[in-house]
Amino acid sequence: MAPTVWRELQVREQLVTGALQPALSILRQGMPDGSRQEIYDLALARFRVASAPDVAALYLGLAYALDAPSATDALIAKLNESNDADETTLVLWVLPEIFGSRFSPTPGRSLHLDIPTLERLVVLAYRTVRVENDNDRANGDAYSPNERDRAEEARSAAFNRLVQTPGRLAFDAIMRLIDVPDFPTPPSHLRALAYERAAADSEFTAWTASDVVRFEDQSERVPRTGRELQLLVVQRLEDVQHELLHGDFAQGATLSALPTEAAVQSWIADRMRITQRQSYSVEREPETVAAKKPDIVFTARASAA
Repeated sequence: MAPTVWRELQVREQLVTGALQPALSILRQGMPDGSRQEIYDLALARFRVASAPDVAALYLGLAYALDAPSATDALIAKLNESNDADETTLVLWVLPEIFGSRFSPTPGRSLHLDIPTLERLVVLAYRTVRVENDNDRANGDAYSPNERDRAEEARSAAFNRLVQTPGRLAFDAIMRLIDVPDFPTPPSHLRALAYERAAADSEFTAWTASDVVRFEDQSERVPRTGRELQLLVVQRLEDVQHELLHGDFAQGATLSALPTEAAVQSWIADRMRITQRQSYSVEREPETVAAKKPDIVFTARASAA
């Protein structure tokens, strides 16, 4: 069905929301082979010219399913051209398309969002859909949810997704929120959330089926937290130490003859890179102030820990 929907969408520029929403939902679930770039370009072009915020949000939601960072650039560009009222109205419609809402016909999205994009959206959401203007539903009376209710839920979903994402990138993003002007969450609470994130990342993650296969084949698993990466690096260093002294081609004398700390660092980093496989990457930090010798940095490829 998706190829037929795609052909119809190309020739019908003025579909009403009731027809457009299911059509784009079908495309999300099964895009025709070889048409992803064309679909993205069309979605973004129609988002840019759409005057109705609900229609613009639907097209942007499709673009997010294909290229979230570029779709975010397009969203911010359009907001920069809008007045405050139009900016808020557009974001009210866009947020549920990205993050879903229990009030929405599509309550929840499985969109992949990298941490930089997610951070941009969280800042945008709280800057535009301001907490002090939220609907007051505290009296418990029955009500019919409106665009504002859906956007508030999506805004909370964006924030929760950020603080629940494992890895150093998420920790750093949470800490940067402290410096965002007028961010509604107190700095003390943001720090607590960041430390909770770091503590959770330090625990061992559950094994997956691929971990079991990898361990059987290579006697190790891919590290996903800082603690797991630390243990793996220590094990690799112990292997290097053993080979220096007891290997068939022991290099202890070669290493001890190196003249500087930087030379020793480079030698060890080279040995660690040879054995990195898919577990981690080995990089040197940029040169520091006063030409202090930079450190060697290990990063888990599975989570950027």
